[in-house]
Amino acid sequence: MTKRQWVRPLTMGTYPSPKACASMVYYKKGLVLFGGWTHPSPYPLYQAWRLFNELHIYCIKSNRWTCINTTSHPPAMAGHSASVHGNVMVVFGGLKADSVGHYTISNDVWCFDLESQEWKKQETSDPKPNMRYGQSQIPLDKDHILIMGKYIKRTLCLYLIQ
Repeated sequence: MTKRQWVRPLTMGTYPSPKACASMVYYKKGLVLFGGWTHPSPYPLYQAWRLFNELHIYCIKSNRWTCINTTSHPPAMAGHSASVHGNVMVVFGGLKADSVGHYTISNDVWCFDLESQEWKKQETSDPKPNMRYGQSQIPLDKDHILIMGKYIKRTLCLYLIQ
């Protein structure tokens, strides 16, 4: 920042797949990268675009990517939003893939415990926010996040995490 120059470090570890529309949050001097999608390569022809449920953590100090593999995890998704609350990354909405390759817009809430490295689908109460992708998410306090934006029409929604 003092030199106002970009530097591309040669990182080590298990690199994430090239992707767009993933979420990235800061936690304990590291970056947590989740999900995303990619266009297919031009060859072989007629490949479908792909969603990811990969989770990688980049340690800034050691300049290393680490792939986190868990026994349970959310479906592959992109265009979701994420924020950190204490030691939990909260992921909301997005475009998700089912087991047979169909894509739907979601209003699911998934929580990743950054200490135990376990995923949990969070049950929520009604009324639920509309299904959406491409939104932003901001923590308001330890129990609330603000979800802003929506596919097609813009809405604001205050969402309570229990």
